[in-house]
Amino acid sequence: MRMKFLPQTAAPPCGDAGLYVDIVGEGRGLLFDLGYAPRLPTRLLRRAQAVFVTHTHLDHFVSAAQFIRLSITRGEPLHLWGPPGFIGNVDGLFRAFTWNVSEDYPLAVTAHEYDGAWVRSADFSARDRFVLSNRRRRKAGRALIEDPSLTLRAAVLDHGTPVLAYRLDEKTHININKDALQRLGYSPGGWIQNLKEAVLSGVRSSTPVETPLGPRPFGRLREELVILTEGQSIGYVVDFAATRENLSRAAALLKGVHLLYIETSFEASEARRARERNHLTTTQAGRLARRCGAKKVIPLHLSPKYLGQEKRLYEEVQAAFEGKKDNETNIR
Repeated sequence: MRMKFLPQTAAPPCGDAGLYVDIVGEGRGLLFDLGYAPRLPTRLLRRAQAVFVTHTHLDHFVSAAQFIRLSITRGEPLHLWGPPGFIGNVDGLFRAFTWNVSEDYPLAVTAHEYDGAWVRSADFSARDRFVLSNRRRRKAGRALIEDPSLTLRAAVLDHGTPVLAYRLDEKTHININKDALQRLGYSPGGWIQNLKEAVLSGVRSSTPVETPLGPRPFGRLREELVILTEGQSIGYVVDFAATRENLSRAAALLKGVHLLYIETSFEASEARRARERNHLTTTQAGRLARRCGAKKVIPLHLSPKYLGQEKRLYEEVQAAFEGKKDNETNIR
């Protein structure tokens, strides 16, 4: 099965946190955080349809101005997501620059902030010199974004300031068994898409679906022809304290993810320092990945002081992920 998600970290392990996920075949991508991103070429940044910022500490938001500069000529709306207070951060970003020659550019930005219950939004347009307008709010639903290809959800964690953790899920693949299609005498055509839409909408098994051989019960066609395959899922969680509440919220959001990108700012022996800085250690990150039931854990955002020692920290994460013995306290 070909996956639609192609993830790529934005910086080396001891650099700023960041992740770009290309949506294969759709000409778009999603960007997580706006720190210094030396691994991401301009062509990928310009494909980003939306940006999901965890929080606006410098190492997660320092490249926001450069990103806006790269996006200034884009005709499609750009959506920026972040934690409570994020609209004010985006407004401050735009107010830092002079826009008296911006009116000819098409860029329109909508900033959203999520607090776990509400989504607040506001608009900024190059044609209006990026003046904040159209403030509004709505009750948050199950997901921040849901379209035919993907679902994106978030949870609010604590890092001494609200931080968002994110989960991206590819929708279930609906494939047609071509051998069965031929064996049963069905010719391809537009009716196949109608069948797939019936699967997505969950119609009754008795509902008739038109085929080249006449109407057939949906349940029969599903049993004969449809192959359902689980889509890929990605978790992205950085910069939060290893408290019971944080770990429980993160585990609930990230349950069963295929790929878990997680900060590992400190080695296991520096648990006290990690507590003081509201960060995770290697073993805490590995244990959380195991608790989530993640298929694979990818450490990132290591402290720069571990430059050249990345392999050792990776091994500590993996040991905790695999359930090997360690002596560190997991929570406070």
